[in-house]
Amino acid sequence: MGGDGEGVLLDGEALRLRDPEALVGRRVLCHREVTSTSAVAAALAASGEPEGTVVLAERQTAGRGRLGRGWASPPGLGLWFSTILRPSISVSRAPVLTQVAAVAVAEGVEEVAGRLPGGIKWPNDLILAGRKVAGILTEMVARGEEVAAVILGVGLNVNQGPADFPQDLGGRAGSLAMAAGRTLPRADIFRALLRRLDSRYREFLAAGPGPALAEAGARSLTLGRPVRAREGEAVLTGVAIRLEADGALALRLQDGQLRRLMAGEVTLLLEA
Repeated sequence: MGGDGEGVLLDGEALRLRDPEALVGRRVLCHREVTSTSAVAAALAASGEPEGTVVLAERQTAGRGRLGRGWASPPGLGLWFSTILRPSISVSRAPVLTQVAAVAVAEGVEEVAGRLPGGIKWPNDLILAGRKVAGILTEMVARGEEVAAVILGVGLNVNQGPADFPQDLGGRAGSLAMAAGRTLPRADIFRALLRRLDSRYREFLAAGPGPALAEAGARSLTLGRPVRAREGEAVLTGVAIRLEADGALALRLQDGQLRRLMAGEVTLLLEA
C-alpha cells in the first residue's frame, strides 16, 4: 500500500465541482501543510468566505477529532478537508449535520471502493472491516439563536497500511486500502465525496434531515446494539433504539428509562 507520494499536491481547480447548482465544492483550496483544515476554514468563514468553500490539505500538523483528540494526517495517504456551510437554521438543528455528512461520506466511499463490510458508528465514525477509517467534526459559529456558519471537517484514511498509524491507536485505525485490499485513487474519492456532500446538503436544506437520517439508520452499526455511553461524568448502559430528528441517539437504559444522547463517547458492547 502507499499514497500518491509526498511531492504530489492535489489540484483544487481540477477537483472542484462545476455544477452551477452545487452549493458545496465549487471552490477548493489546496494546501501542502496546515495546522488543521478546520482552523483555516473557520478563519476564512470569519472573513466572509462564501458557503461551500472547501479547504483541503496534504498534511495537518494539529489535526483534530472529537473530544479534543488528535487526528494523524500523514501526507499522500488520506483526505483531510473542511467545508464552510451557512445554513439558515437554528442552533438546535445544527448537530444533525454530522449525520448528514456521515451518510454522504459512506456513500462517496462506496461509489469508488464498492460496498465494504462496516457502517456508521454514532455519531461520526465510518467503520470498515472493524476499524475506524473516517471521522467527522462539526463546529458551529452562532449568531444568537441562529447559525452563522458550520465548519464541517472530514478525515478519511485512504491508502495507509498498518505501519502508517501511531502505535497508541492499538489496531483500532484502518484505511480504505486495508478494507478493500488495494490502493485507491484519492482524487476520485474526493470528487465522489464532494458530489455526495453537496447532494445530501441540498437535500437537507430542501426536505430536512429525514432522508439522511433514514439512510444513517440503515447503515448504523449502533442501533439495536447494547452500548456504553459516556456523557460528561455520567456512564450509561443500555440499548441504542433510534436516531431522533435532531441527530440525537435514543437509549433505553437497563432500568427501562429512555435517554437522549446529543454527544459523548459510545462503545459498542458484545451481545449478551
